[in-house]
Amino acid sequence: MADVDQTAGPHFGTALGLWLSEPISARHFRDARQAGFGRVEVAAYYRDHMRGTPAEIDAIKAAAHQNGISIESVHLGFDALAGDQQDRMDAFVRRDLDLTAELGAGVLVVHMSMFADPDRMIVEDGKCHPGLTYDRDLDAWPPMMDRIRRKLAEYVQWAEGLGITLALETDCRNSRRLIEFAEPFPPESCGICFDSGHAEMDLGAVRLAELLGPRTITTHLHDNDGQSDQHLPPFHGSIDWPGFVAALRRADYRGTFMFETLTGTLRDIEVARDKLSALWQDAGVPPDR
Repeated sequence: MADVDQTAGPHFGTALGLWLSEPISARHFRDARQAGFGRVEVAAYYRDHMRGTPAEIDAIKAAAHQNGISIESVHLGFDALAGDQQDRMDAFVRRDLDLTAELGAGVLVVHMSMFADPDRMIVEDGKCHPGLTYDRDLDAWPPMMDRIRRKLAEYVQWAEGLGITLALETDCRNSRRLIEFAEPFPPESCGICFDSGHAEMDLGAVRLAELLGPRTITTHLHDNDGQSDQHLPPFHGSIDWPGFVAALRRADYRGTFMFETLTGTLRDIEVARDKLSALWQDAGVPPDR
């Protein structure tokens, strides 16, 4: 199947997270291509999904090329976000920046929880909670702001050296703060990955799109009930999709609508793509590209 007419709306892509429990294979790229997607995001999930070996990277690049697919972005490794190895964060970021460059992608998506101080980590029932640690310290521990600014500047510099943009992903709390962290940098160096499901659990996807739209450079599109991070296909939860699309349209968003569903099927994503494309048209005349 050919791509939908991207001159009449946003670019569409899908994260390979739909197959996160399986090793990345050529079949995933073939299936994405047959569903009409020419762009994908790869998750650096160093467990059952990928190993990051040179041979595997070569195979991923070959599969993408053979299917006419562009690897647009990489998601920071989930081992970097678990919190139990926070003191290795610099090594994790360097590793995944290198992976992003090797795959020919232009964006590395990161979570702000990577800035949590390992010495202040909240641990409950034996599990680390870097996200909760970051949220707590952002308002209650002044050195947190210095830590974020210092480390983010360092990571942006590393990314710039590889021609990569860092995208700070919206999360379930404090997403409104992302714009103040991104603003000191040019958009080609640091922007925002707007995760619709996370945003819905925070201030709401529409409200946050209105606030963060001007610095949004890519997206993760999925749905939920507003209470838990379900990663449903769009239109299967509570998000006001017409309002969300209109907000990004007003912000002159020109990036990819990247699906990040973990449930459902490729057919569900195809249906969502068609609906979102129609909503984009309803929101106004497409900007010149």
